[in-house]
Amino acid sequence: MVQKFNFELPSLILILGATRGLGKSIFDHIYPILKYKSNIFILTGRDVDKLSKDVKSSLILEPNASQIKENMINFIKFDLDQPYSYIVDKIGEISTIMSKSNLHIEQFLIIYNAATLGSVSKKADQFLSEQDDQLLESYFRTNMTSTILFHSLLMKTINNYKCIHPNTNPMLQVFVVNISSLMSTTPMQGFSLYCAGKAARELYFKVFAQENEQTFEKGDVIDKHVFVHVLNYAPGPLDTDMMHDICLNHYNESVKKYFIDLKNSHKLVPIDKSCEKLIKLLKDGNYKSGDHVDFYD
Repeated sequence: MVQKFNFELPSLILILGATRGLGKSIFDHIYPILKYKSNIFILTGRDVDKLSKDVKSSLILEPNASQIKENMINFIKFDLDQPYSYIVDKIGEISTIMSKSNLHIEQFLIIYNAATLGSVSKKADQFLSEQDDQLLESYFRTNMTSTILFHSLLMKTINNYKCIHPNTNPMLQVFVVNISSLMSTTPMQGFSLYCAGKAARELYFKVFAQENEQTFEKGDVIDKHVFVHVLNYAPGPLDTDMMHDICLNHYNESVKKYFIDLKNSHKLVPIDKSCEKLIKLLKDGNYKSGDHVDFYD
C-alpha cells in the first residue's frame, strides 16, 4: 500500500493529454473535490485553444467554482512528437509556473494520458516501407522516447524545487499515474504498435517505481528526496477518438466488429465511471507502487 493522495494539501496537478476524452474528464472530476483553497493545474494538449475554451466552459458550470477561484490553471501547448530541445523548453515553462507561484507545494500529481493508437490497419509483419520507418519513429518518439525524456527532466525539476524550498513538508509526495491498457499485457491482432508502446511505457514506470522504492528503503536523507508512488491504470475500453479509429480502420473485420458491437451495445466503460475509479485508487492508496490496476479489477 502506498501513501494516499491528500485532496486537502496544496498540490500541483499536471495532466498530459487533457484536451479531450479521459484527460479532460480527469480534470473535471479532480477540480471540484480539492479542499485546499489554492492549487496549481498544468494542462497540456496539442490544441491549447480548444483546451482552454473547454475548461473555462466546465468551470462556469461548476457549482463550487466561486469557492476554489484561487486555483491557478495553466495551459501548455504540447506535442510529444518533437525533438529533445522542444521537451526542454516545455519543462522550462513548467518550472517558470512553479517558481512564479507563492504556493508551497506539498504534493505533485502527474498524469501521463497523452498517447496515440498507431496504425491498426496492418499486421505486425506488414511494416515494410520507408514510410513505415517514419511512422514507427514518430510513434515511438511520441509514446515512449519523449515520455522518458520529459519524465526524467520533470523529476529533476521537482527535486530542484525541493532543494530550493527546504521548508516544504519533508514528506513531499509525487504521485505518477501512467494511463495504461489491458493491451500492455495482452496481445490483440492489429494492435502491434499500441501493445508494444503501452507495454514499454508501463515497464519503464515499473522500473522507476522500483528504483525509488529502493531509495526510500535505504533511508536516504529526507530533505533531499521526494517520495514517489506510481500507478499504471488501465481505464477500460472508452468511447473516445481512439475507439472511433479502431471501428473505422482496423484491418481485421472480426476484431472491428467486436469493437463496433461493444460501442453499439453500450458496453464501453463510461469515461466518468473510469475517472471515479482512478480517484478512489488515489484516495485509498490500496495499490503497491508500480502496480497495474485495471478498471475491472
